[in-house]
Amino acid sequence: MGRSKEKRRVQQQTLFVWWQKYGLDPRIVSEYDLDIQSIEPVGKRWRLETDRGAKCLTRYTGDEAEILFMHNILEYLAKRGFKRIPRLIRTRYGQPYVVGPGEYYYLSDWFEGREVDFSHREQLALAAETLARLHQAGQGFESLEPYSRRQSSDWLSLWKHCTQELVEFKEVVEQKTVRTRFDNAYLEGADHFIAQATKAIERLQDSAYQQLLTETGQAAGICHPRYEPHHLLLNHRREVFVLGFEHCTTGLPVFDLGRFIQRVMAREGWEVSQGEEILSAYQKVCPLNRPEWEALLAFLGFPSQFWQYAHAYYCQEGWYPEKKLLAGLRRVLKEYQARGLFLNWVDDYTRRLIQK
Repeated sequence: MGRSKEKRRVQQQTLFVWWQKYGLDPRIVSEYDLDIQSIEPVGKRWRLETDRGAKCLTRYTGDEAEILFMHNILEYLAKRGFKRIPRLIRTRYGQPYVVGPGEYYYLSDWFEGREVDFSHREQLALAAETLARLHQAGQGFESLEPYSRRQSSDWLSLWKHCTQELVEFKEVVEQKTVRTRFDNAYLEGADHFIAQATKAIERLQDSAYQQLLTETGQAAGICHPRYEPHHLLLNHRREVFVLGFEHCTTGLPVFDLGRFIQRVMAREGWEVSQGEEILSAYQKVCPLNRPEWEALLAFLGFPSQFWQYAHAYYCQEGWYPEKKLLAGLRRVLKEYQARGLFLNWVDDYTRRLIQK
Protein backbone atom coordinates (compact mmCIF):
# COMPACT_ATOMS: atom_id res chain seq x y z
CA MET A 1 0.00 0.00 0.00
CA GLY A 2 2.87 2.37 0.93
CA ARG A 3 4.59 1.91 -2.43
CA SER A 4 1.32 2.56 -4.23
CA LYS A 5 0.78 5.84 -2.37
CA GLU A 6 4.34 6.93 -3.00
CA LYS A 7 4.02 6.14 -6.73
CA ARG A 8 0.80 8.15 -6.85
CA ARG A 9 2.44 11.09 -5.04
CA VAL A 10 5.40 11.15 -7.47
CA GLN A 11 3.01 10.95 -10.42
CA GLN A 12 0.97 13.89 -9.13
CA GLN A 13 4.13 15.96 -8.62
CA THR A 14 5.25 15.16 -12.16
CA LEU A 15 1.84 16.15 -13.52
CA PHE A 16 1.96 19.43 -11.61
CA VAL A 17 5.33 20.25 -13.22
CA TRP A 18 3.83 19.49 -16.64
CA TRP A 19 0.81 21.71 -15.94
CA GLN A 20 3.11 24.60 -15.08
CA LYS A 21 5.38 23.94 -18.07
CA TYR A 22 2.49 24.02 -20.56
CA GLY A 23 0.58 26.84 -18.87
CA LEU A 24 -2.43 24.71 -17.98
CA ASP A 25 -4.59 24.84 -14.87
CA PRO A 26 -4.83 21.34 -13.30
CA ARG A 27 -8.39 22.15 -12.25
CA ILE A 28 -9.41 21.91 -15.91
CA VAL A 29 -8.93 18.16 -16.19
CA SER A 30 -10.06 17.60 -12.60
CA GLU A 31 -13.60 18.16 -13.94
CA TYR A 32 -13.28 14.93 -15.91
CA ASP A 33 -13.55 11.53 -14.29
CA LEU A 34 -10.13 10.45 -15.54
CA ASP A 35 -6.78 9.37 -14.10
CA ILE A 36 -4.18 11.41 -16.01
CA GLN A 37 -0.85 9.60 -16.43
CA SER A 38 1.05 11.90 -18.81
CA ILE A 39 0.70 15.07 -20.88
CA GLU A 40 2.32 15.86 -24.24
CA PRO A 41 1.80 18.96 -26.42
CA VAL A 42 1.05 18.12 -30.06
CA GLY A 43 0.61 21.21 -32.22
CA LYS A 44 -2.02 23.43 -30.61
CA ARG A 45 -3.46 20.56 -28.55
CA TRP A 46 -2.36 18.23 -25.78
CA ARG A 47 -2.32 14.45 -25.77
CA LEU A 48 -3.31 13.02 -22.40
CA GLU A 49 -2.62 9.40 -21.51
CA THR A 50 -5.35 8.32 -19.13
CA ASP A 51 -6.83 5.20 -17.55
CA ARG A 52 -9.42 5.36 -20.36
CA GLY A 53 -7.02 5.63 -23.25
CA ALA A 54 -5.45 8.59 -25.06
CA LYS A 55 -7.45 11.82 -25.04
CA CYS A 56 -7.10 15.15 -26.84
CA LEU A 57 -7.37 18.38 -24.84
CA THR A 58 -8.12 21.51 -26.87
CA ARG A 59 -8.01 25.13 -25.79
CA TYR A 60 -10.66 27.26 -27.51
CA THR A 61 -10.71 31.06 -27.46
CA GLY A 62 -13.99 31.53 -29.34
CA ASP A 63 -17.49 31.98 -27.95
CA GLU A 64 -19.37 29.49 -25.82
CA ALA A 65 -22.15 29.42 -28.43
CA GLU A 66 -19.67 28.23 -31.07
CA ILE A 67 -18.63 25.25 -28.93
CA LEU A 68 -22.27 24.30 -28.34
CA PHE A 69 -22.94 24.60 -32.09
CA MET A 70 -20.00 22.27 -32.82
CA HIS A 71 -21.13 19.88 -30.08
CA ASN A 72 -24.65 19.73 -31.52
CA ILE A 73 -23.25 19.00 -35.00
CA LEU A 74 -21.04 16.19 -33.70
CA GLU A 75 -23.90 14.62 -31.73
CA TYR A 76 -26.27 14.87 -34.70
CA LEU A 77 -23.77 13.14 -36.98
CA ALA A 78 -23.03 10.41 -34.43
CA LYS A 79 -26.72 9.64 -33.88
CA ARG A 80 -27.11 9.25 -37.64
CA GLY A 81 -24.26 6.75 -37.88
CA PHE A 82 -21.28 8.98 -38.76
CA LYS A 83 -19.09 8.18 -35.76
CA ARG A 84 -15.45 8.59 -36.83
CA ILE A 85 -15.43 12.10 -35.36
CA PRO A 86 -14.08 13.75 -32.17
CA ARG A 87 -17.23 13.88 -30.04
CA LEU A 88 -16.80 16.05 -26.95
CA ILE A 89 -16.45 14.10 -23.70
CA ARG A 90 -18.74 15.42 -21.00
CA THR A 91 -17.37 16.48 -17.63
CA ARG A 92 -18.46 14.84 -14.41
CA TYR A 93 -21.11 17.60 -14.32
CA GLY A 94 -22.49 16.75 -17.77
CA GLN A 95 -21.00 19.72 -19.65
CA PRO A 96 -19.24 19.28 -23.04
CA TYR A 97 -16.54 21.82 -22.11
CA VAL A 98 -14.75 23.45 -19.19
CA VAL A 99 -14.69 27.20 -18.62
CA GLY A 100 -11.21 28.62 -18.08
CA PRO A 101 -9.97 32.20 -17.54
CA GLY A 102 -11.15 33.90 -20.74
CA GLU A 103 -11.17 30.66 -22.71
CA TYR A 104 -12.71 27.21 -22.94
CA TYR A 105 -11.36 23.68 -22.99
CA TYR A 106 -12.86 20.52 -24.36
CA LEU A 107 -11.79 16.89 -24.41
CA SER A 108 -12.21 14.22 -27.08
CA ASP A 109 -10.72 10.85 -27.96
CA TRP A 110 -7.26 10.86 -29.53
CA PHE A 111 -7.28 9.24 -32.97
CA GLU A 112 -4.23 7.46 -34.30
CA GLY A 113 -3.44 7.65 -37.99
CA ARG A 114 -1.68 9.61 -40.71
CA GLU A 115 -2.89 12.46 -42.87
CA VAL A 116 -4.77 11.46 -45.99
CA ASP A 117 -2.67 11.90 -49.13
CA PHE A 118 -4.81 13.36 -51.93
CA SER A 119 -2.21 12.39 -54.54
CA HIS A 120 -2.84 8.72 -53.67
CA ARG A 121 -5.88 7.54 -55.67
CA GLU A 122 -7.22 5.09 -53.10
CA GLN A 123 -6.91 7.62 -50.27
CA LEU A 124 -8.54 10.34 -52.36
CA ALA A 125 -11.48 8.04 -53.07
CA LEU A 126 -11.79 7.24 -49.36
CA ALA A 127 -11.79 10.96 -48.53
CA ALA A 128 -14.51 11.64 -51.12
CA GLU A 129 -16.59 8.71 -49.89
CA THR A 130 -16.23 9.93 -46.30
CA LEU A 131 -17.33 13.44 -47.28
CA ALA A 132 -20.40 11.93 -48.94
CA ARG A 133 -21.23 10.00 -45.76
CA LEU A 134 -20.79 13.17 -43.71
CA HIS A 135 -23.18 15.04 -46.01
CA GLN A 136 -25.63 12.16 -45.97
CA ALA A 137 -25.64 11.97 -42.16
CA GLY A 138 -25.82 15.77 -41.87
CA GLN A 139 -28.98 16.22 -43.94
CA GLY A 140 -31.74 18.09 -42.17
CA PHE A 141 -29.59 19.46 -39.34
CA GLU A 142 -31.04 22.45 -37.51
CA SER A 143 -29.14 24.10 -34.69
CA LEU A 144 -30.72 23.74 -31.26
CA GLU A 145 -29.02 26.95 -30.17
CA PRO A 146 -29.79 30.55 -31.19
CA TYR A 147 -26.30 30.65 -32.70
CA SER A 148 -25.79 29.03 -36.10
CA ARG A 149 -22.86 29.37 -38.52
CA ARG A 150 -24.47 29.18 -41.96
CA GLN A 151 -22.82 29.49 -45.35
CA SER A 152 -24.23 32.11 -47.67
CA SER A 153 -26.48 30.55 -50.30
CA ASP A 154 -26.69 33.69 -52.42
CA TRP A 155 -23.89 32.73 -54.79
CA LEU A 156 -25.39 34.76 -57.63
CA SER A 157 -25.04 38.05 -55.78
CA LEU A 158 -21.57 37.12 -54.53
CA TRP A 159 -20.30 36.10 -57.96
CA LYS A 160 -21.73 39.22 -59.61
CA HIS A 161 -19.94 41.36 -57.04
CA CYS A 162 -16.66 39.47 -57.54
CA THR A 163 -16.93 39.71 -61.33
CA GLN A 164 -17.55 43.44 -61.14
CA GLU A 165 -14.41 43.74 -59.01
CA LEU A 166 -12.39 41.86 -61.64
CA VAL A 167 -13.62 44.31 -64.29
CA GLU A 168 -12.79 47.31 -62.10
CA PHE A 169 -9.30 45.98 -61.28
CA LYS A 170 -8.63 45.65 -65.02
CA GLU A 171 -9.77 49.21 -65.70
CA VAL A 172 -7.58 50.61 -62.91
CA VAL A 173 -4.50 48.68 -64.06
CA GLU A 174 -4.96 49.75 -67.68
CA GLN A 175 -4.88 53.41 -66.61
CA LYS A 176 -1.59 53.04 -64.75
CA THR A 177 1.50 54.53 -66.34
CA VAL A 178 3.78 52.39 -64.18
CA ARG A 179 2.67 48.83 -63.57
CA THR A 180 3.90 46.25 -61.09
CA ARG A 181 4.70 42.66 -61.96
CA PHE A 182 1.38 41.67 -60.41
CA ASP A 183 -0.44 44.21 -62.61
CA ASN A 184 1.09 42.72 -65.74
CA ALA A 185 0.28 39.17 -64.67
CA TYR A 186 -3.29 40.19 -63.84
CA LEU A 187 -3.84 41.77 -67.28
CA GLU A 188 -2.52 38.60 -68.88
CA GLY A 189 -5.43 36.57 -67.53
CA ALA A 190 -8.14 39.17 -66.82
CA ASP A 191 -10.21 38.79 -70.00
CA HIS A 192 -10.12 35.00 -69.87
CA PHE A 193 -11.21 34.74 -66.25
CA ILE A 194 -13.81 37.52 -66.48
CA ALA A 195 -15.36 35.55 -69.34
CA GLN A 196 -15.31 32.39 -67.20
CA ALA A 197 -16.93 34.22 -64.29
CA THR A 198 -19.66 35.57 -66.55
CA LYS A 199 -20.30 32.09 -67.94
CA ALA A 200 -20.56 30.62 -64.43
CA ILE A 201 -23.12 33.27 -63.46
CA GLU A 202 -25.19 32.56 -66.58
CA ARG A 203 -25.06 28.83 -65.86
CA LEU A 204 -26.26 29.30 -62.30
CA GLN A 205 -29.05 31.59 -63.45
CA ASP A 206 -30.17 29.03 -66.05
CA SER A 207 -29.98 26.11 -63.60
CA ALA A 208 -32.48 24.81 -61.06
CA TYR A 209 -30.46 26.57 -58.33
CA GLN A 210 -33.45 28.44 -56.92
CA GLN A 211 -35.40 25.18 -56.82
CA LEU A 212 -32.56 23.64 -54.83
CA LEU A 213 -32.66 26.50 -52.32
CA THR A 214 -36.43 26.22 -51.95
CA GLU A 215 -36.34 22.45 -51.44
CA THR A 216 -33.64 22.52 -48.78
CA GLY A 217 -34.87 25.62 -46.94
CA GLN A 218 -33.16 26.40 -43.66
CA ALA A 219 -32.34 22.76 -42.84
CA ALA A 220 -29.86 22.30 -45.68
CA GLY A 221 -27.18 20.15 -44.11
CA ILE A 222 -23.78 20.07 -42.42
CA CYS A 223 -20.74 21.32 -44.35
CA HIS A 224 -17.00 21.16 -43.60
CA PRO A 225 -15.25 24.11 -45.34
CA ARG A 226 -11.83 22.93 -44.07
CA TYR A 227 -11.99 19.39 -45.43
CA GLU A 228 -8.22 19.18 -45.89
CA PRO A 229 -5.49 16.54 -45.29
CA HIS A 230 -4.56 17.78 -41.80
CA HIS A 231 -8.18 17.27 -40.73
CA LEU A 232 -8.39 13.75 -42.21
CA LEU A 233 -6.66 10.83 -40.50
CA LEU A 234 -6.35 7.42 -42.11
CA ASN A 235 -5.90 4.48 -39.73
CA HIS A 236 -4.51 0.97 -40.34
CA ARG A 237 -8.02 -0.31 -41.14
CA ARG A 238 -8.31 2.18 -44.04
CA GLU A 239 -10.89 4.22 -42.11
CA VAL A 240 -10.92 8.02 -42.39
CA PHE A 241 -11.49 10.04 -39.22
CA VAL A 242 -12.64 13.64 -39.70
CA LEU A 243 -11.37 16.44 -37.44
CA GLY A 244 -11.58 20.24 -37.53
CA PHE A 245 -15.27 20.63 -36.72
CA GLU A 246 -14.55 24.04 -35.19
CA HIS A 247 -14.95 25.31 -38.75
CA CYS A 248 -18.18 23.51 -39.63
CA THR A 249 -21.23 25.32 -40.98
CA THR A 250 -24.67 24.56 -42.32
CA GLY A 251 -25.44 25.09 -45.99
CA LEU A 252 -25.78 23.32 -49.31
CA PRO A 253 -23.50 20.23 -49.37
CA VAL A 254 -23.09 20.45 -53.15
CA PHE A 255 -21.05 23.64 -52.72
CA ASP A 256 -19.03 21.92 -49.98
CA LEU A 257 -18.28 19.17 -52.52
CA GLY A 258 -17.35 21.82 -55.09
CA ARG A 259 -14.93 23.47 -52.68
CA PHE A 260 -13.31 20.10 -51.95
CA ILE A 261 -12.92 19.35 -55.67
CA GLN A 262 -11.40 22.77 -56.35
CA ARG A 263 -8.94 22.38 -53.48
CA VAL A 264 -7.80 18.93 -54.61
CA MET A 265 -7.63 19.79 -58.30
CA ALA A 266 -5.59 22.94 -57.68
CA ARG A 267 -3.04 20.83 -55.77
CA GLU A 268 -2.99 18.01 -58.30
CA GLY A 269 -2.69 20.13 -61.46
CA TRP A 270 -6.32 19.71 -62.58
CA GLU A 271 -5.75 16.11 -63.59
CA VAL A 272 -9.06 14.80 -64.99
CA SER A 273 -8.61 11.33 -63.50
CA GLN A 274 -8.42 12.85 -60.01
CA GLY A 275 -11.73 14.62 -60.49
CA GLU A 276 -13.30 11.44 -61.84
CA GLU A 277 -12.07 9.57 -58.75
CA ILE A 278 -13.75 12.09 -56.44
CA LEU A 279 -17.07 12.23 -58.26
CA SER A 280 -17.30 8.47 -58.72
CA ALA A 281 -16.64 7.77 -55.02
CA TYR A 282 -19.03 10.50 -53.87
CA GLN A 283 -21.80 9.39 -56.23
CA LYS A 284 -21.75 5.80 -54.94
CA VAL A 285 -22.75 7.02 -51.48
CA CYS A 286 -24.69 10.22 -52.04
CA PRO A 287 -25.89 10.60 -55.66
CA LEU A 288 -26.49 14.16 -56.83
CA ASN A 289 -29.80 15.14 -58.45
CA ARG A 290 -30.09 17.32 -61.53
CA PRO A 291 -30.31 20.71 -59.70
CA GLU A 292 -27.22 19.76 -57.68
CA TRP A 293 -25.24 18.75 -60.78
CA GLU A 294 -26.12 22.02 -62.49
CA ALA A 295 -25.13 24.04 -59.40
CA LEU A 296 -21.86 22.10 -59.06
CA LEU A 297 -20.97 22.71 -62.70
CA ALA A 298 -21.48 26.45 -62.26
CA PHE A 299 -19.55 26.48 -58.96
CA LEU A 300 -16.51 24.74 -60.45
CA GLY A 301 -16.54 27.11 -63.40
CA PHE A 302 -16.26 30.28 -61.34
CA PRO A 303 -12.58 31.40 -61.16
CA SER A 304 -12.51 31.85 -57.40
CA GLN A 305 -8.72 31.49 -57.04
CA PHE A 306 -7.99 34.16 -59.65
CA TRP A 307 -10.41 36.53 -57.88
CA GLN A 308 -8.97 35.72 -54.43
CA TYR A 309 -5.43 36.66 -55.42
CA ALA A 310 -6.59 39.81 -57.21
CA HIS A 311 -8.84 40.87 -54.34
CA ALA A 312 -6.06 40.30 -51.80
CA TYR A 313 -3.62 42.40 -53.84
CA TYR A 314 -5.89 45.30 -54.80
CA CYS A 315 -8.23 45.46 -51.79
CA GLN A 316 -6.15 44.16 -48.87
CA GLU A 317 -2.85 45.88 -49.47
CA GLY A 318 -0.19 44.88 -46.96
CA TRP A 319 -2.11 41.93 -45.56
CA TYR A 320 -0.21 39.35 -47.61
CA PRO A 321 3.35 39.32 -49.02
CA GLU A 322 3.28 40.58 -52.61
CA LYS A 323 5.75 37.90 -53.64
CA LYS A 324 3.41 35.16 -52.40
CA LEU A 325 0.38 36.66 -54.17
CA LEU A 326 2.31 36.99 -57.43
CA ALA A 327 3.49 33.37 -57.22
CA GLY A 328 -0.09 32.23 -56.60
CA LEU A 329 -1.47 34.26 -59.49
CA ARG A 330 1.20 32.97 -61.87
CA ARG A 331 0.39 29.41 -60.85
CA VAL A 332 -3.29 30.01 -61.65
CA LEU A 333 -2.33 31.45 -65.05
CA LYS A 334 0.00 28.54 -65.76
CA GLU A 335 -2.73 26.03 -65.02
CA TYR A 336 -5.62 27.69 -66.83
CA GLN A 337 -5.38 25.37 -69.83
CA ALA A 338 -5.41 22.24 -67.66
CA ARG A 339 -8.26 23.74 -65.66
CA GLY A 340 -10.14 24.39 -68.91
CA LEU A 341 -9.75 20.77 -69.98
CA PHE A 342 -11.02 19.63 -66.59
CA LEU A 343 -14.07 21.92 -66.80
CA ASN A 344 -14.85 20.60 -70.29
CA TRP A 345 -14.67 17.05 -68.95
CA VAL A 346 -16.96 17.89 -66.00
CA ASP A 347 -19.40 19.53 -68.41
CA ASP A 348 -19.53 16.40 -70.56
CA TYR A 349 -19.64 14.09 -67.52
CA THR A 350 -22.53 16.07 -66.03
CA ARG A 351 -24.55 16.17 -69.24
CA ARG A 352 -24.25 12.42 -69.67
CA LEU A 353 -25.43 11.79 -66.11
CA ILE A 354 -28.34 14.23 -66.38
CA GLN A 355 -29.53 12.66 -69.63
CA LYS A 356 -29.66 9.15 -68.12
